[in-house]
Formats: sequence, C-alpha cells, structure tokens
Amino acid sequence: MLQVEGMTMNASIDTTEKRLTIDLNRKEIRHGQTERHKLSRIESALLTCLLGQAGRPVTRGELLAGVWRLDPLRTVTRTVDMHISMLRKKLRENSRKPALLLTVHGVGYMMLPLVQAM
Repeated sequence: MLQVEGMTMNASIDTTEKRLTIDLNRKEIRHGQTERHKLSRIESALLTCLLGQAGRPVTRGELLAGVWRLDPLRTVTRTVDMHISMLRKKLRENSRKPALLLTVHGVGYMMLPLVQAM
C-alpha cells in the first residue's frame, strides 16, 4: 500500500510486498510502522514536482528550473540524477526495475500515476 499524505495530494497504490507512505507535510517516507526516512527540502520539492506530474516524463531541465531554480541551458550538473538516486533508496526502489520512479532514457524521470484515495 502506497499512501501520499500532505499538501493536496492523497493517493494510494496496493502492492503485495510493502506498505509505503509518502508524507509531504512531515517531509518523510515511511515503510510500515517501523522505518522512517526524513526528506530534505530538495528531496521533498523534487518528489512534489514528480508526483504533481505523475504519468508524464519530466525532463532534467524542468526539474532544474522548478526545484533548484537554475537555468538548465547554463547548467551542467548531475545533481538531479544524484537526488533521484537518494530518493530511490528511501523509497526502496530497485533502479534496474523501478515500480514507482521510472527513468525515461533521453528525457528524464516519471512517477507512475497513483490511484486516488479518500
């Protein structure tokens, strides 16, 4: 079960292997009742951006401009990729077979659409 809490986003996905909660108000990811991962301000903004456009690939340039407020035409950096990697670890995502946060090669990243709950 995936739950997204906070702001105006409340959603869930049923999966057999885990119960995952993304709480954007508390800036944390929870796995069941025992494991919690705090999100940095940037990680929270990145996740909010991706969830807000779930189902649509978001380019690195869009993420640089929207989350970091950088001009993507004047910036050469791997910071987006590094932050995505850190988010995947907190989400327990397998980067080779992601279930939620996909790499769209040559484009950027995409969160899969979540089923609306509540």
